[in-house]
Amino acid sequence: MRDVPVCIAWGDGRTCYLGFTLPFQLFEALACRPNRYLPVEDLLDEVWCQCRSNAAVRSVVRDLKDRLRQAGMPEVAAAIDGSNRGRYGLMLNRLPRTARPELHRKR
Repeated sequence: MRDVPVCIAWGDGRTCYLGFTLPFQLFEALACRPNRYLPVEDLLDEVWCQCRSNAAVRSVVRDLKDRLRQAGMPEVAAAIDGSNRGRYGLMLNRLPRTARPELHRKR
């Protein structure tokens, strides 16, 4: 599975290729539960599957948002919200319905 190319696709054809990386796994975890804040502890368990610091989550969130902005998806980057202390969420309800990102695994 780790060699399967994965990307985030925008409705107008923009894509952000991430590969099977921590930023993609983080986005996938958030996208599976949109509009909800997930505790950092849950993200550490799900994405890292081992003990890491909260700083590790912050670093990957920053990397993911930077990659999305570089791919021309600043709206998606802005929808990743960490303002709820100790939690992150992908707030898709802040995006227009027609502009929701999708996850793609190419086989």
